Amino acid sequence: MVIIYYFILVLLAFSRQCLGRIEPAFFLTTSNGSESEWTPDQLFPLSYNKLKPPTRSEHPVNVTLGLNVTSIFHVDEAGMSFMIRCILSQSWIDDRINYPENSKMISLNPDVVDQLWIPQTYISNAVDDHEQPQPFVLYEISQDKKVSLASRMTAKLTCDFDLSLFPHDTQNCHIILESSK
Repeated sequence: MVIIYYFILVLLAFSRQCLGRIEPAFFLTTSNGSESEWTPDQLFPLSYNKLKPPTRSEHPVNVTLGLNVTSIFHVDEAGMSFMIRCILSQSWIDDRINYPENSKMISLNPDVVDQLWIPQTYISNAVDDHEQPQPFVLYEISQDKKVSLASRMTAKLTCDFDLSLFPHDTQNCHIILESSK
């Protein structure tokens, strides 16, 4: 009996490796506490186009941005620049998503994020053209189809330092976020 069970497990592993398997987009916990598995095909309808932003009543999508600066370092007065580490969070409503009934919030598998429309947000005053966020560290969808993403960023930014009162100067430097979509 044990040998047959082992053989079936090996055969299943081999067939998944050879034939491929649609990995779950996420596991969700329903309101009654049971767990179920969903694939990207269930989450996104065939008409979903990740290149096209979602709309609500023909209005452009509202994207809420948050920027939490965790550190400021390498201030370069001569080069008029400074570096920051931060966490960029973005959220928006995407009504095109098939949200599973009886679930509270779902956390997505990182591979599924590539199938979502995501605003191309960048820091426009970065020294490097269009400083892009690093891979997302948080990705979830709530019951109201609100997609929330957060990512870490390190960026070198420009700032017009006024050093006329040095060493008793105060600087006001800005972080300018823009989107290309």
